[in-house]
Amino acid sequence: MRNPMHRLRNPFLLLAALASVAPAQSPAPAAAPLKLAGLERGVVHSGIAARPDPTQTYDLYLPTAFDPARRWPLLLVFDPRSRGRLAAEIFVPGAERFGWIVASSNNTRSDGPMEPNTRAVNAMFPDLMARLPVDDRRIYATGFSGGAIVAWVVGQRTGQIAGVISVGGRPDAGFGDAPPGFALWATAGTHDFNYHRTRALDELAGKGSRAHRLEFFEGGHAWLGAEDAARALAWMEVVALREGRRPADAALVERLLAEDLAGAEALLAAGRALAAQRRLHAVADTFRGLADISAIERRAAALEADPEVRRSIKEESVTFRFEEGARIRVGVALANLRSAEPVPALARLEAQLDLTRLLRHAAEGGPRADAALRVLAEVRSQFGFYLPRDFIASGAWARVVPSLRIATRVAPDDATLWYNLACSEARTGRAAEALVSLERALDLGIPRPTQLETDADLASLRSDPAFARLVEKARAAEKP
Repeated sequence: MRNPMHRLRNPFLLLAALASVAPAQSPAPAAAPLKLAGLERGVVHSGIAARPDPTQTYDLYLPTAFDPARRWPLLLVFDPRSRGRLAAEIFVPGAERFGWIVASSNNTRSDGPMEPNTRAVNAMFPDLMARLPVDDRRIYATGFSGGAIVAWVVGQRTGQIAGVISVGGRPDAGFGDAPPGFALWATAGTHDFNYHRTRALDELAGKGSRAHRLEFFEGGHAWLGAEDAARALAWMEVVALREGRRPADAALVERLLAEDLAGAEALLAAGRALAAQRRLHAVADTFRGLADISAIERRAAALEADPEVRRSIKEESVTFRFEEGARIRVGVALANLRSAEPVPALARLEAQLDLTRLLRHAAEGGPRADAALRVLAEVRSQFGFYLPRDFIASGAWARVVPSLRIATRVAPDDATLWYNLACSEARTGRAAEALVSLERALDLGIPRPTQLETDADLASLRSDPAFARLVEKARAAEKP
């Protein structure tokens, strides 16, 4: 079996030692040991070992203008699959524009104990503070999915984070209803199963006194793109101006305000009046106290009264109720597959999910399609990863099969899901079905196709001539 997905599932707290990892700012930048400052500017450097724990590494970007004689904003990046370079490169364009150091861990993970993340942060964070001239009033953190939770926890536990960019994250139960002590840019894909959890993050931030902004991008459960990442850094720059964390800069305020307003105009031109109205409100909140926002507020109020916007708000409300009902059905189906005796039939589970209707809505386009896609993403996550993982751990192979069959209906082009389905079918004596699923996985391009020759889950198939044919097919597929 292959692990198809990584995502932090349960809330954890980082070690209390995090509360003091960043030392007090020294009187002069030159006092810090700057052995990293001689690295080439404008490129991402991979695999830098943290001196407190050399097993922990990070990728580092120094902006082209980097000068060790002054202090610089620092962005800590936490990817849920330890992909330091991939995650760092998303923020490079914005970091280059605004002059930020980017450090991205190669050791943060999801779907497991918090210890690897604690170890990664406790090594990387103090190492950067000791070896680079960091402005300790401008330390930021970002992460995707479970990495977003790590960023949130670091911010809340240390009290040393000026802002967090949460991508596809959710509230961390370890902090209850406590609003964040940092500025928050909360964002997710329009089809992300954490879409509403991201809205909950913004609502939680709204209970506090720090700046917050809610944005969504087209897509599913994934990192945001470089353009949206640069917008998030631009927003943090404006917040830093408002909070006195950087010197006043009227020209920068004027440029960033114009860019933010241009984004609202683009939404309006695309026929997305409600999104444009919300963007205008966000722009006004962002630049309040830095620029005259009266005209922006009047425009937003006028759009709010527009019949099209009111229709969109009503449609959104109806869509959210539809989504809420669909998620309740997902919960019922999950509970039944976990505990009902005998094991529920596939048809019954699909009916409980109302899967055919969800798939139909997902293909239709519009707000209801977005809602259906979010629910289907949750179905894929739960039935394609979490349930099978738990059933395999307890030896309940008969329950793995219907779970993965549902997942392959939702994601019919996912080679890993088909391979895992073949393994579970082979384990439960469904040889003919397993061979069909295995061939489907090979056709879709399962990584390392020759693994099927030694996978213990497929042992029951090895005497079948059809399996020998698939082995030859796998060997041919693996040849360069």
